[in-house]
Amino acid sequence: MSMSEVLASQLEMTTSTWAALQKEGIKEGDIRAVDFFFDARDETNAQALGAALEDGHASSADVSNQRVGLLRRKVVWSVSGTTAPLRLSVDSLRDWVTTMVKLGAKHDAVFDGWGTQA
Repeated sequence: MSMSEVLASQLEMTTSTWAALQKEGIKEGDIRAVDFFFDARDETNAQALGAALEDGHASSADVSNQRVGLLRRKVVWSVSGTTAPLRLSVDSLRDWVTTMVKLGAKHDAVFDGWGTQA
């Protein structure tokens, strides 16, 4: 998937997620930490993305890998973490998602989504 396709998909999901969060009681202007998830091509890119996230976009970023497939030969890398608390609105989340998609693409990784506690 291209970066523009990932961005379009994530922005659409952000609108849906925001609506679901509002039904759970989150209001515009509430302050919450946001959890995020990326899939990375390899360890080098995952580590670089983790460092970039901790250098200004997240309070923590964890790099991990997992063996997958029938014989567990393929290794997939992921980066996940939590932001510092953000003031939430659909617009602020859409801006943040755009930044995260672009940051992921810069490190040959795909932003896979976000969530927060209601």
